Amino acid sequence: MGRTLKTLVRVSAAAAALAAASTLAIAGEGENVPLTPGKGLPLDIGNKHAVTYYTEKDGACSVTVVLSSKDGGVTGDDSPGTRVTALVVPGSRLQIDSSTSQSAEFFCGPDGRKMNARVFEREGYSKDKKS
Repeated sequence: MGRTLKTLVRVSAAAAALAAASTLAIAGEGENVPLTPGKGLPLDIGNKHAVTYYTEKDGACSVTVVLSSKDGGVTGDDSPGTRVTALVVPGSRLQIDSSTSQSAEFFCGPDGRKMNARVFEREGYSKDKKS
């Protein structure tokens, strides 16, 4: 691969990452953002940073989320993150809660061909609250 082509690929990848990173900011709090199969979507979920992607598998959504601390962890060093992989059946969702009041939901569409994500403020938990 020539030097010009390598540079073009790097610039294109950086532009795609910036576009994906701004998607949730543009969509706003709590709005669904479509995921593209096999392409990562960065999200901030409370005090966590996440990168997620999905693929269609056996008529469902195989979703992977890598979570790390936004602040780099207790020592301030970069956190290697924790990877979570789940198979989400069409019509259902995977919810990930941060230790703050923010959560992320990943909805699987028909036949696993569509998936949406949203970050939202959830109601806080309270031991005094009656169900």
